[in-house]
Amino acid sequence: MTPVGSILKKIRQSKNLTQKDISGDQLSQSTYSKIEASKVTPTIDHFFYILNRLDISYDEFVLLSEKNNIDPKKQIIKAFSRISTTIELDKIVALKRECVQFLRYTEDPVIQDIQLICQSLLFCY
Repeated sequence: MTPVGSILKKIRQSKNLTQKDISGDQLSQSTYSKIEASKVTPTIDHFFYILNRLDISYDEFVLLSEKNNIDPKKQIIKAFSRISTTIELDKIVALKRECVQFLRYTEDPVIQDIQLICQSLLFCY
């Protein structure tokens, strides 16, 4: 899961704002910097103050944080389910590559099965 501070930083940078712009008069720039670095968790009051300074709602923040938290395993399974025919060889090759990369760092039987299926499909052609 992407830390709150990292998401706040991306939003701030996308709006070309400085940490000083966001910290304003209720938060020191040093504290805000620690929040972005995930060294400090903001209080509820500070969190909503920051959202206000970023000019985004809580719902927008949640949506943006969900976009940043795409689980690699779920991505692979979703891509596998989208392959409708074995004719889509380029998608199978790309999916196999994703599986290999994922399995370098994580041992997962579902992803191993998807990788083997991709290998089998590619072997047939």
